Amino acid sequence: MHAEPSATVHADGSDECIKATREELRKGANHIKIMGSGGVMTPTDPLDRGQYSEAEIRAIVEESQRHGACVCAHCHPAEAIRRCVEYGVRSIEHGTLIDGETAAFV
Repeated sequence: MHAEPSATVHADGSDECIKATREELRKGANHIKIMGSGGVMTPTDPLDRGQYSEAEIRAIVEESQRHGACVCAHCHPAEAIRRCVEYGVRSIEHGTLIDGETAAFV
């Protein structure tokens, strides 16, 4: 059976996040996209739940910046959007549940 390549990398903890970020950048990535919240198509990661800890997000952002790349985050709820922006994420993808206060912050 032939496994299809995946654009998904799972990393837990700051050290794994740094390693995964470095590996993707070495492969030629010019940005890193993380899951800041669950998604519509991920039944085990509900839409309103945050992903990654502050330390993990900051580690990914710091490593990306060191390589001249930015970090994007898949986020739906306002809390996830705000957290990601506070921790250095440069672009929010989707943002479907953003509120006025968070939009002004961003």
